[in-house]
Amino acid sequence: MNYWHIGTGSDQRDYSDLFLKYGIAFAGSCSRIKKEVNHKDILVFSKKCKGQRAIRAAGVVVKRNGSFKGCDDKEWLLDFDGWKLPEYCYVDWKKPNQPKKVEHLAYRDTLCKIHQPAPKKVVNHILQTGMSVPISPEPPDTREVKDNEILKLLVEEGLRSSRAYKSTIKKIKLLADYYYEHYNQYFRQFLGVEVL
Repeated sequence: MNYWHIGTGSDQRDYSDLFLKYGIAFAGSCSRIKKEVNHKDILVFSKKCKGQRAIRAAGVVVKRNGSFKGCDDKEWLLDFDGWKLPEYCYVDWKKPNQPKKVEHLAYRDTLCKIHQPAPKKVVNHILQTGMSVPISPEPPDTREVKDNEILKLLVEEGLRSSRAYKSTIKKIKLLADYYYEHYNQYFRQFLGVEVL
């Protein structure tokens, strides 16, 4: 059994609440979940609190529907807020009453093994005494939204139909094409995620 610290995204896109809500941990395709995380391993995630890391939740990797992890088979993770986050594992999370500060909990990558005894001791205490987090059904599969559906919604919100299509939808498509064209290689290389 290994102990792992997993990142939950940046400050601007923190997915920790979704980890808890769906009983899962997910990351980009270079995170090593697929290769290294095993059934009954322990995962934790943290946040910075006055210059020191504090554990927000800890959990055990569990099986659901016959498997405990996967990659590229959950459609909702393949286009999540415009990010490709295909690697995941199922986790039964437990939360302490308040985040637990702990020394020696540094991480450099999305997924890092915890070796120090101090954080492991705190994690074990959370697993024994923390509150179990109930899980919700995962989001439904995504579907392509047609321009007419977007146009209808914008008109219902009070935008004139001619203005909605010409300005709003066209700008959104132009911006999406720009990011896909110019930033996908950067995100794939340095962050291990892919912009769709």
